[in-house]
This record gives sequence, C-alpha cells and structure tokens, in this order.
Amino acid sequence: MTKDVLVSVRGAHIADGETNNLEVITAGSYYFKNGKHYIIYDEIIEGIKEPTKNIIKLNDSMLDITKRGATNVHH
Repeated sequence: MTKDVLVSVRGAHIADGETNNLEVITAGSYYFKNGKHYIIYDEIIEGIKEPTKNIIKLNDSMLDITKRGATNVHH
C-alpha cells in the first residue's frame, strides 16, 4: 500500500571552498516492498522546467538514492 507523505531533505553542496545549504520540503509517496522502504518525490529546481524524480530506497544495511530528470545521479 502506498502512503502520501511529506518529505523533508536537508543537505549541503560544497564546491571551491563555498558551502550552500539546501532544503527540499515536498509531497511524496512511501511504500514497503520486498524488505525495502521506498520514498518517491519530485524536486523542482529553479530555472529548469522538468522536475527531477527522486527515489530513496533503504533497509537495515543500505541506502540508495536515484535522481532522474534534468539531473541523473545514483548514490
């Protein structure tokens, strides 16, 4: 079963000795499948029309973050 959730993500982007603090608060979805928790939300980046779809997958031993859209990243 999928649940609607409020997602709050905080972080810092550090480049060339400068630190920029980042925070995203948005609506998302949560579900549990095959022993893993999933949190899915869209991130709107200023100046970019297409939202970035974010998927956070975690269990007791791992954390996996995937971003798809204007930015494609896998952590």
